[in-house]
Amino acid sequence: MFAKILVPLDGSKLAEQALPTALKLATAVGSEIVLMRVPQYHEVMTMASVGGEMPPIAVDGTDFAEAEAYLNDLRQLWQTNDITLSVRLGEGDPASAIVDIATDEQVDLIIMSTHGRTGLARWAMGSVAEKVLRAAQVPVIVTRDDRPIEKMLITLDGSNLASAAIEPAMRLAQALGARVTLLRVQPYESYANRLEIDEYMRFEYGLDKSLEDLTRKRIRWYLEDVMDQYAQFGVPIQYAIVMGFAADEILTYAEKEELDLVVMSTHGRTGLRRWVYGSVTEKVLRGAHCGVMVVRPTAEDSNT
Repeated sequence: MFAKILVPLDGSKLAEQALPTALKLATAVGSEIVLMRVPQYHEVMTMASVGGEMPPIAVDGTDFAEAEAYLNDLRQLWQTNDITLSVRLGEGDPASAIVDIATDEQVDLIIMSTHGRTGLARWAMGSVAEKVLRAAQVPVIVTRDDRPIEKMLITLDGSNLASAAIEPAMRLAQALGARVTLLRVQPYESYANRLEIDEYMRFEYGLDKSLEDLTRKRIRWYLEDVMDQYAQFGVPIQYAIVMGFAADEILTYAEKEELDLVVMSTHGRTGLRRWVYGSVTEKVLRGAHCGVMVVRPTAEDSNT
């Protein structure tokens, strides 16, 4: 599944923190790694562009020869009998170049750092990482550091869209020798919403508690069924059920359990075409101290 991996770089040590995961995965499954760099890109606003007569001029801050030499040095450093590396240079806007090269090279996975040359602690709206996550048609792993991936979390909400992340995550765990936890976050308010009962009835007869117990039981059945379906991968797997707001509980669980990677679909039960500002996926991407893998469901997943 991970026959070809794209690793975008910008010449910084921070961006190179994505390499260890790519190299370990490539060694395990025989992937080819494509190292890419877009010579530093920024826009110069001319007087004409301010007046609306012409667009801003793109200026390269890094020479193409320098960028190519950097990639070739890395290729020579990491090339082994078990790992094949190639290099590509992009042009223009980095995010667009990354997505275009991913499509052109027909890669199966993109692994990139959340931060690089800027030294920012996390990406913000409008950054390269966010744009790539919005546009890429293949799974994207966003790393925070160079830690090995040993403990993974797959977030689920019971929908086919969210479940699309399971198989890529299990294949990754199998290749890296990682352990997996399936996490289901159930919102508190869902219990009361499912029954048209007033506050007195819920308090007097404990209907919320009964509904909560039934909901937990159904969730357990669902998660145990998922575990059975993917037992063939031979990956150590367990599940957890928590109550609360999805993004908050995912972040809390990931930090408490000292996880290395959270795996999510770009959208789950809502069926949105892409995750939007304020969504669970974005909040986790912004707040997680570990890596995050984002999987975009296929059209088939969306229709089932």
